[in-house]
Amino acid sequence: MKIKVGEWKINLRSLIDLKLNKYYVPNLHVHEKLEKPLRFIIWGLTVVGILGSLVVFEEWYWSLAFSIGLTSVTLFFDKSAIQYSTILVTPLPNFDLHSDEWNGMAYMLPTQPQYPPIMGPTFKSKDFALKFYQLLRSWNYDEIDDREDNNIKISIVVENNQGYSIYLYPNPDRKTVINFFEKSKRIQAFEKKCKRQQELVTMVIFCRIFPFGVNSNIRKFVKLYKWGTPFGLSVFLRDEETNEISFIEEVETIRKCHLRYMERKYVPDNSIENMHKPNISR
Repeated sequence: MKIKVGEWKINLRSLIDLKLNKYYVPNLHVHEKLEKPLRFIIWGLTVVGILGSLVVFEEWYWSLAFSIGLTSVTLFFDKSAIQYSTILVTPLPNFDLHSDEWNGMAYMLPTQPQYPPIMGPTFKSKDFALKFYQLLRSWNYDEIDDREDNNIKISIVVENNQGYSIYLYPNPDRKTVINFFEKSKRIQAFEKKCKRQQELVTMVIFCRIFPFGVNSNIRKFVKLYKWGTPFGLSVFLRDEETNEISFIEEVETIRKCHLRYMERKYVPDNSIENMHKPNISR
């Protein structure tokens, strides 16, 4: 569940959540912003326990049940894990996210086997395409080779027989992200003693829906591409009048190996692709 605060949508699970520990016992996780209300609840339960001692039950087992129940509830809140948030902002776009510049996808399978296939988004203007490309490169630390670390995540999700979604986003588990949170935890170890770090990554997730017709190039690409082998990620220009797709001289193809392809029903529950579903009729 999400609540809106100003222009931001906040997931309530980032403030309070119930998780199972390694013994499958429910454990409450509460953000430090709610620590005071949590303490008031614990104090209130303590007062109830004291006042409850003045109540005389007719049967001993009712007294025992009351004591066990109140103690269990008090321990449940008292053993809550207090969390604090550490936020890392990944490179964000310097262009309009709501622009209609992104007008398609290109899939190229070379006739000569020594050359890898290439895929990537197509745009109306060269200026916008270059900005988009520089953003992709920034996710990979401005390097061309992304075959090992998979810093640029690409997913193809088949929504139904008419449409599929393309996802492009920075890998939230990149080495620098992990190192940042580990360093932050060490720096705040004394100030946030006995509290757990809630690691939040701010990033942009691109998701566009395109036709999945019988003769679409995506079907040919999926059928002929040898999964797990190198391919290229690039950006292209597409003339909407002639439907002609052209390369951009200033762009060097990013080398990759990781590409996800799945039907919507097989998308993992905890994946970004599931948490950011496009609005599409099924």
